Amino acid sequence: MSALDSYFEGWKILAKKPVLLFPALLLVILMAPVFVFDVFGMKISTISPIFVLIYNLFVWFLIPLVAGATIGAIKRIKNGEDISYNVLLKDGKRNYLNLLISSIIMILIIFTSIITMIVGIAVISSISEFIIHSTTFVVGSMFIFISIWSVIITIFIIMLQFYSTAIVIDSLGPVNSFKRSFDFSRSKLLSVIGLSVMKFLTSAFLALPVVIIIGYHILTNFQNIMGLGSFTGDFPNPSFGVSFSALIADIIFGTLSMCFIYVYEAVYYIDENRREHV
Repeated sequence: MSALDSYFEGWKILAKKPVLLFPALLLVILMAPVFVFDVFGMKISTISPIFVLIYNLFVWFLIPLVAGATIGAIKRIKNGEDISYNVLLKDGKRNYLNLLISSIIMILIIFTSIITMIVGIAVISSISEFIIHSTTFVVGSMFIFISIWSVIITIFIIMLQFYSTAIVIDSLGPVNSFKRSFDFSRSKLLSVIGLSVMKFLTSAFLALPVVIIIGYHILTNFQNIMGLGSFTGDFPNPSFGVSFSALIADIIFGTLSMCFIYVYEAVYYIDENRREHV
């Protein structure tokens, strides 16, 4: 089964089993206050940023529950089993710790790759400045290094993206899940890249309603302020209608986006594994 076949099957499963949306819906609702705060820049007191940071961490620690519940549900559906709210909660809790640890490892991998790129840029810049003495060479070398390193890291991360799915589907630990994801992706790299592109395009498309609402608010206020000739770089807070519309759009389309990404990965992973063992 190709990445495109899995894509359409994922949407069909969501249409038949809307209960799958429940974990993601709860998480997105919990994220909603932070969304409104971040997007519309509400005035805050000194202690508020600390509260927002703690709240963001709390929400982040719930993501493995959503991943475990959603992927576990797809495993049951593909095995012909029924799902319910209790089953979703059970699957989410069963794999929580492994999913949390693997998520932390993934963040460390991304952080390390960024630090490595920064160090590489600094080294290239220093060597070029003291040896070559050419600004053009420095800029060109840095551009080539950044481009090559970005491609390498992007492909590497793409190959590791199935770690959550491997934990739930194959009952693996954090380290073995990364190994499994890498081996799984290596044997079908072009197809996995295609899946990644489909995930990105779907997420971008589902984010459009919120972007349009926010863009409308910014454009309208910019035109009004420029018309008055008193633009200071700050926009007034949006009306209740704009805020409420953006919030509802974020909840609806954010839930669809988050849930579908897990569903899509799980469907593709399960079907490809079964095809390999036929």
